[in-house]
Amino acid sequence: MLFITTIYRIVPIFLIIFLGFALGKIFKTLDHKLLGKLTLYLFGTIIAFVNVNLNPPSGQDFFNYLFAFLIIFAIFTIMIIILKKLGIYKYDTGVAVNLVTHLNAGYLGYPIITVLYGEEFIRIGVIYSITMTLIMSSIGIVMLSGDIKNGLKNMVKLPLIHGFLAGWLLAAVGVNYQKLPFLVSYPIDMLNDAAITFILIYIGVTLSRVKLSPSNVKQTVLLTALKLLFLPVLGFLAVSIVPMEPMYRKIFLLETAMPTAMNMVVVTAELNKEPEVGSLVVFFTTAFSVLTIPFWSIFI
Repeated sequence: MLFITTIYRIVPIFLIIFLGFALGKIFKTLDHKLLGKLTLYLFGTIIAFVNVNLNPPSGQDFFNYLFAFLIIFAIFTIMIIILKKLGIYKYDTGVAVNLVTHLNAGYLGYPIITVLYGEEFIRIGVIYSITMTLIMSSIGIVMLSGDIKNGLKNMVKLPLIHGFLAGWLLAAVGVNYQKLPFLVSYPIDMLNDAAITFILIYIGVTLSRVKLSPSNVKQTVLLTALKLLFLPVLGFLAVSIVPMEPMYRKIFLLETAMPTAMNMVVVTAELNKEPEVGSLVVFFTTAFSVLTIPFWSIFI
C-alpha cells in the first residue's frame, strides 16, 4: 500500500517532466541551452539561498552529510576498480563513478522531498546537493578528465554553492531575506515559487534531446542497475556509520535513490567520455526511478 501511495504522490512530478519532454519534441529545432543556464544560475541558486537562509543548517549537519557521501563515493569507486581488475567491468572507471554517484539530488530531489515530507525539508535536500556537488565537481571531474586544476575551478564557479553560502551567511548575522524591503523579498519569493516547476520542465526538455540507440546496451544496463538498485544500499551503510537525526537520515536515503544528474549528458559530451552511454544512463535512470524511488521509500 505504501508503495502505491508513494507512486501516486510522485506521479504528478513525472507528468510535468513528461510535459517538458513533449514540448522538447514539438520544438525540437530550438536550442534548450538557455533553459539549462536559467536552471543552473537562477532557479537552482534561488532554491538554495531561500531554504538555507530560512532554516540554516549547523556545521555538524553539513559535516555528517559530507562524510556520509564520501563513504558512498569511496566504496563505489573501490568496487569499480576491483571489478575492472577482475575483468568484469571493462569500461572507463571515471565514467562509471560519475554516472552512478553524481545524482539528480536537487532538480528532482527537491520536488520529491516536497510531496513526500513537506516543503520545509527542502533545506536538508540542499545540504545533500551541496555536499554531493562539492565532491563530484572536484574529485569526480578529476576522475573523468584527469585535470585537477579544472576540477577545482569547476567547484569554485558553481552558483549553487554561492547561493548556499549567501543564504547561510545572512542567516548567521541574523538577516532573514523575508524581512528585507518588499522590492527585494517579493521577487525572490516569486522566483522560488516558480523554480521547481521550471526545473521539472527543463528535465523533460533535456531528456527529449537524448539520442537513444542499441549500442553500449550492456554498459548502460549495468550502470543503470548499479545506480538505482545498488547505490541506495550503500546509502543505508553510510547512515549506519554516520549518526544522523531521523529526518536527516530519511532525506539522505531518499536523495541517494535519485537518478543520474542531468548535467552528465553535457559533461560526458564535452569531455568526449562515452557521451552516448552518459545520455542513455541519464534517460533510463530517470525513467525507471518512478518505480525505484517508491520502492526505496518503503525502507526509509
